[in-house]
Amino acid sequence: MKTVSTRSVVLVASVAALAGIAVSAAYSNAARFAAVPTSVAVVDMQKAINGLDELKARNDANQKKADARVAELTKIRDEIKKQGEDLEKSAQMAPAGNSDIINKRAELMVRAQTLDAQANAYKQLTRLDAGDVLRDMHAKVLEGIEAIAKRESIDIVIADDRALELPNPGTDEDVGRAINARRLLFATPTVDLTQRVLTQVNNDYNAGKKK
Repeated sequence: MKTVSTRSVVLVASVAALAGIAVSAAYSNAARFAAVPTSVAVVDMQKAINGLDELKARNDANQKKADARVAELTKIRDEIKKQGEDLEKSAQMAPAGNSDIINKRAELMVRAQTLDAQANAYKQLTRLDAGDVLRDMHAKVLEGIEAIAKRESIDIVIADDRALELPNPGTDEDVGRAINARRLLFATPTVDLTQRVLTQVNNDYNAGKKK
């Protein structure tokens, strides 16, 4: 009859014990990591940005710039219109094919085309101004979020897009696209930092104005 050495039995038992310890350690580590809670909050970025005092102030300043540009263009347009009317009156009394009339008409056409180009340029400048403001306000809100998150040990802050509504009416593609684009499906009011972020950013801005 074949015998099994005591050494082999002990070795097998030791390996099994080590394996058991390793498995137990793995479960212990997993349980330890799983026991650490993750703190999550949400912020409605559109609501936060639209509620900023600085946004209103800078939009008001940009509106004044835009109004000044419109006034400038309106003045030039009125000048061109008046010159055109005067030129046509002169043309009625001038002989046909008068070179002076022809040249002045050409000059007015050039001025009108230049005005159109200037209007398009001013429109683009106005939109760039608005883009600069929006970019800056987005950065300010992110700074506010980070400050609160660090202070209160919040691990993750998610953009709250629940306010986005599904198109109605809308095709299956439109509705499906809107459903797929939505990221946040549910959150309790207790994890919503929007108003707190808005308050902090506004307080920081107004405190800076007083300095």
